[in-house]
Amino acid sequence: MEKEALVVMAEALESIGDEYAIYGFSGYGRDNVEFFVVKDVEERYSEAVKHRIDVLKPYRSTRMGPPIRHAIQKLDRRPARLKTLILLSDGYPQDFDYGKDRRGKEYGIQDTKVALQEARRKGIHTFCITSTRG
Repeated sequence: MEKEALVVMAEALESIGDEYAIYGFSGYGRDNVEFFVVKDVEERYSEAVKHRIDVLKPYRSTRMGPPIRHAIQKLDRRPARLKTLILLSDGYPQDFDYGKDRRGKEYGIQDTKVALQEARRKGIHTFCITSTRG
């Protein structure tokens, strides 16, 4: 479902000519957060990009604060008048060091909230699309 949503958004943005990028993230603890490029702003939407979307899969944990901050830095350097960060996720910040049994919620939720507030202070509009499986 997430991949389909990503393709629909990419094709819509492509059709209207807006600049956009697609990034992914994963992590395992505060010292091991990965941020990877699916499509960079200067790159054209292509079969290679579609393939990168197709092979996306969950890796480790969902530590949201650091990748949001990294995306903010990337957006802050762009000259666009309107900047938007869309976060497509299961909506649950989780990592092995967020609590005794990985279910500790407070730190991850607060860090994500602060990162989104940092985006707003930079004039970046944020939207979170949460997908859950029932």
